[in-house]
Parts: sequence; structure tokens; C-alpha cells
Amino acid sequence: MAKVVFTAAAETDLREAAEFYAAIRPLHGTRFANAIDQALAKLAHSPRIGHKTFLNCRKLRLNRLPYFFVYTLETTDTVVIHAFVHERREPTHWHPRLHP
Repeated sequence: MAKVVFTAAAETDLREAAEFYAAIRPLHGTRFANAIDQALAKLAHSPRIGHKTFLNCRKLRLNRLPYFFVYTLETTDTVVIHAFVHERREPTHWHPRLHP
């Protein structure tokens, strides 16, 4: 099973989205958290599950929610999440995060 690591920017993305869903209704926040947990478990178990996108990145979409993780496979057992993105957001806003 791969280790999943978040960049600081990705942690901020995820926290802001979680706060948004929790503010709507507590039940939405719970569903959101469950979807995140499921996606991260899938990613840890099968790191190549997401489809290839910009440069060496992959995208993994959440079930039933308009979000996806942007990640790279740093080693055979380490996944680095660079962004957590809403589908309707500018699709390339996270590209600069890949060139620190």
C-alpha cells in the first residue's frame, strides 16, 4: 500500500472545501468526509488508478462530488497530492504548483 502525502497547498484546498460542505449542513460535511476517505483508500491501494493529465500528474475524481485530486507518483510507494480541485474551477490554476 502506498503512502499518501499532501502538499501544504493541497491541504488548504481540502480544508476549505470541507469547511464549505460542513457549513451547508453537518450531513453534507459527513458525506464529504466519507467520499474523501474512500478516494484516499483507493489511491493508497492502487496509486495508478487516476488518469494521466498534465506532465506526470494523475487525476482521481471523487464519487458523487464535483472534486478531484491531482497527484504524482513520487516513488513506487509514495503518492504526493498537489491539489484538490472543484471541477468548475479554472482547470489549469494548479499547474504552477508543480514548478516550485
